[in-house]
Parts: sequence; structure tokens; C-alpha cells
Amino acid sequence: MDQEAWNTKRKLWHICGCLSMLPVYFLWRGINYFDYWLICLLGLAWLLAGICVTIDIIRLYRPAANQAFKRLPFYGSILRAHEHFGYNASTYCFLAVAILITGLYCGLVSEVILVSAIVVIAIADPLAALVRLLSYELGITNFRFFGFLAFAVATCLLVALIFSFYGGGINWLAIIIASLVTAAIEAYTGSVWQYLKSITAGMTLVLPKFITVIYPDDNFTLPLVLAVILILFGS
Repeated sequence: MDQEAWNTKRKLWHICGCLSMLPVYFLWRGINYFDYWLICLLGLAWLLAGICVTIDIIRLYRPAANQAFKRLPFYGSILRAHEHFGYNASTYCFLAVAILITGLYCGLVSEVILVSAIVVIAIADPLAALVRLLSYELGITNFRFFGFLAFAVATCLLVALIFSFYGGGINWLAIIIASLVTAAIEAYTGSVWQYLKSITAGMTLVLPKFITVIYPDDNFTLPLVLAVILILFGS
């Protein structure tokens, strides 16, 4: 099992960072006298995403800057190996949220789907990692499947609860399909990516570095895939 599968500080940062987006969103939405709150929130989301991307690109092309960032308290200790010389998980998460808020502004994404996507990535993702770790330590060989199962069940329950809270109907078929698809992405992205890297290694010689270090991080793919499936099924 990957030795980086569990990092307590990283998981706490992940949970707190994702969940903190919700009060920020509702605070901005609650400013009733401010007619353009969503436009401003959209601008803020893309500003933060842009700052994160810029920092990572600077780290990528300036080794001295990369080392300086990694020496910062907390920052360096939550990076995974592939993030030391690439984009970190927070960058992918901010990009995903910025895309979802853009969808909200364009009328493609409903608020309940936006909230569901953020809550799922905040809770179901670290829960699946914890279940995988515990299963591995108990000597269970198929520990990855138990992580898949934990993510699917947690996602199903969380999305159903959020839709119920909003008072809308619960489309169980859409929720179950979204839960299973995102659980598979969460559980097996790493393995699939390693295979793809092995057959596309030659592309790294012709493409710029800031493209070749892109990783299909589940902080980016999970909320977007969840939202797309729920939208396609009319949830």
C-alpha cells in the first residue's frame, strides 16, 4: 500500500479547507443588498484558483522558489511525492470549485449539486482513505475494494441527505450511479494513471513541463464527475 495513503495533517487540511468553502458561499449569498454577489464570488473563485496555479508553475520552473515554499510551516509536510514537482491537491480543488461556481452562474449547476460536490469531496474522500488504511493494517488483501465501498456508501448517504434537506425529490438511480462511478475514480485513478504514464512517456519530450505534470487528481475529477452525472439525470 502507498505509504502516503494517510497523512493526518493533510487530511485535516483537506476536510477543513473544503468545508470552509460552504460558509463562505452562504455568507456571500446572504448579503441580500449586494445584487452581484454571484459574479463577485465567481471572480473570487477564479482568482484563488489562478493564484494556486501561478504558485505551482513558479515552483515548477524555479527550484529555489520550490524549496522555499516547501520549507514553509505546514505546506511542505502535506505534499505528496508527485506534488513536489507539480500541481498540489489544493490547486485542483480550487479549479473544480471555480468550474462548478461558473456552472452555477450559467444556470447549469444547481446549489444543491454544488453543496453536494463539496461535501462529498470533503468527507467521503478521506473516509475512503481511512477505511483502506484500516483494512490494510488488518491484513485484508482487497483493501482497495473496501475503500471503494466506503466512498460509495458515504457519497450515496451524503447526497441523499443534502437533497432531502433542500426539500427536493431524491433520484436514487442518479445518486447510486454517481456514487459508484466516483467511488471507482477515487479508488483506481492512481493505478490507471501509472499505466497511462508508461505508454505515453514519449510525450513528455515534446510537451511543456506545466502540461506533463498534470495529474488526474480526484480533488478535481470527483466533484465534477458527481455534478455532471446528477445534472444528466435531472437531479
